[in-house]
Amino acid sequence: MLLLPKLTPHDYGFFAFTLVLVQFTFSITNATASTPLSVLLNQNPQGWEGDYHAIRKVNLILSLFSALIVLGSGFYFEIGVAASLLMAAFAWLSAVRWFNRSFEYARHLPRYAALSDVVYSVVLVAGSALLFFWSDVSILFTSLVLNAAALAALVYLVALTPKTKPAVSGGRLRDYLPIWRDQVRWSLVGVTTTEMTVNGHAYLVTFLAGPTAFAPLAIATLCWRPVATMLPSITLIERPVMARQLAEGKLKGARRTVRVFQVTVQAILLINILALVAAWYLFPQQIAGLPYDLTTALTAIGLWFIVIFVRTIRIPESTFIQAAKSFKELARTSMVAAPVSLGVAALLIIFFNPTISILGIIAGEIAMTTGILLLGRKIVRHYEKTA
Repeated sequence: MLLLPKLTPHDYGFFAFTLVLVQFTFSITNATASTPLSVLLNQNPQGWEGDYHAIRKVNLILSLFSALIVLGSGFYFEIGVAASLLMAAFAWLSAVRWFNRSFEYARHLPRYAALSDVVYSVVLVAGSALLFFWSDVSILFTSLVLNAAALAALVYLVALTPKTKPAVSGGRLRDYLPIWRDQVRWSLVGVTTTEMTVNGHAYLVTFLAGPTAFAPLAIATLCWRPVATMLPSITLIERPVMARQLAEGKLKGARRTVRVFQVTVQAILLINILALVAAWYLFPQQIAGLPYDLTTALTAIGLWFIVIFVRTIRIPESTFIQAAKSFKELARTSMVAAPVSLGVAALLIIFFNPTISILGIIAGEIAMTTGILLLGRKIVRHYEKTA
């Protein structure tokens, strides 16, 4: 938020697009590493070290792939060699950090992940404050701050947490094949199609109209970022709990966890709304002075609220479905929703404008949420019959 008046719309649009890519990397890490770790550690607490090492190596490969995508995007949009390299480094560090956070949640040791988040936040806020008072801010300096925050948090997780972790070496990539076959392949399909459903407009707008056109939409996602950031974090906490409850035959306990999850994110959404209203009344001149059309930005913010609200209904239920290991069925819901989202968004971009394309995301979100709620009911009935 502090960077809005500092960066040009083009640079801010690319900066925001990179955050979308990094968030997608988090989702891929959840599918390929976090979810398998949660299931392995809670359903097979003995002899999981070999699988851990295999999963870690896959994460390192995918992290590098993510960095290369960001690097290529930076070159394509002519951000500059140094800034592109630094943003790519941030993508790699973020993916590796997310894997290490996931390991702590899977072992029911969230305090270490939370402390790493504190380290990340402190460095990020300090760096952002420095940028705010700096006269000549560019995406290069912004990427330096992001790298410093991600690196500090990762160093804490890897080197400074007071606990015993598996040895750094060990495990083989081929040990990952059973994990891929049993859990990951359909989960990864679901993550990819979900990304196209919920963020397809970001890729369409950025590559069809450029980062400048994406900037107002990025402002909208930024306004609701507190909720968007908390959703995957709470998922990491609650999914191992649900997996353990289902493994122990405690269906009612798992459903209670789903309801607590929903209430929690709805409360966070309410706080987010109040914070935006307060900012509107406290900083009217600063908001009016931003280099963006205010009507366009407010329209995007309002439409994105609908997207976020639907997600607060969907994600707790999809977390329950993941804990139940119904990855194939979950993937099918997003496979239906993705064409709806992409098709409607593309038509709206071509015939109207990028802001209205958010309606395509809303259509896809509603379609996917409907499918997930129905699937959740089906799984509950299955557990009730087999109890």
